[in-house]
Amino acid sequence: MRFAGLSKIFASRRSVEEQWAARLPANKVQVFDSALKLWTPSFYVLSVSLNEAISLRSDGQLEMARQQAALSSELIAPLTHTLTTALARIYDQARHIPDLPVVDALNPSFFRGATAQDAAGWNNLFFHILFGSRTRFFLKIRLLSEILEKIAREFCISADEIAGGACAWPDRSWSTLECLHDDFNTCLRESEILLKCFLGTLPAAKLPQFEQSLLVHAPAVAAAHGRPVSDRV
Repeated sequence: MRFAGLSKIFASRRSVEEQWAARLPANKVQVFDSALKLWTPSFYVLSVSLNEAISLRSDGQLEMARQQAALSSELIAPLTHTLTTALARIYDQARHIPDLPVVDALNPSFFRGATAQDAAGWNNLFFHILFGSRTRFFLKIRLLSEILEKIAREFCISADEIAGGACAWPDRSWSTLECLHDDFNTCLRESEILLKCFLGTLPAAKLPQFEQSLLVHAPAVAAAHGRPVSDRV
């Protein structure tokens, strides 16, 4: 019994890299893959749209570039909603599970923009203050959701200014879009890692309920769910 207890302690301290590399059962792989399909195609379309806008601007086709920037602005809002809703589903399910995966603090050096870097810096600070791994797990979910929402707002503001020809400094606004896109991508990948690690610790009996809640892709249902995860305690 003593050695079994020690084994459990050491197993719970697996690194995030080990959790990410661990093989999931087939039914959990199916849930993970289905979740990725909720946002991967939309993020691909957003990336293509922004790249096309930048390319058009480089070719001197400014009016078409502005139109493409406007399209990018329209794409990021529903994508952000999908991601933050998924994070909310993880948050809600995790509240009823005793064993949660270990998470790392967000690394400021992984981000380019001040918004994400500042949030990641605070995340690092709180990780050193909060000793419980459970508290750190919930903190990371809240911060990822908060950063995604802030990035999306800033992206829409810059893209709409470009689309409306209202930029005082066009070069800066276009650079801001690229930067925010990269930081959004970083948050998206962090969310995917968190989801896979969470699935690794999720009890098999809880999987059907979580799958049903996670894969409900209806904005009206998500909106009725309550406050965004970044506002929860």
